[in-house]
Amino acid sequence: MLKHHKHLMIVALTGTPGTGKTSVSEILRKKGYTIIDLNKIVEQHNFISGYDDERRCRIADMKKL
Repeated sequence: MLKHHKHLMIVALTGTPGTGKTSVSEILRKKGYTIIDLNKIVEQHNFISGYDDERRCRIADMKKL
């Protein structure tokens, strides 16, 4: 879908776990938008610097990204 547009728009979906980011991403994917999943990149390349026990999620190593 992006190749048909003259201007590229980048939208970032952020938030704590369980807020609906994945659901919104799937809706956008079905409409033809390109989705870049930071969690998948972090997992695939082991860019993990720790774990947040309170939020129950991994912490991405921003220097490695």
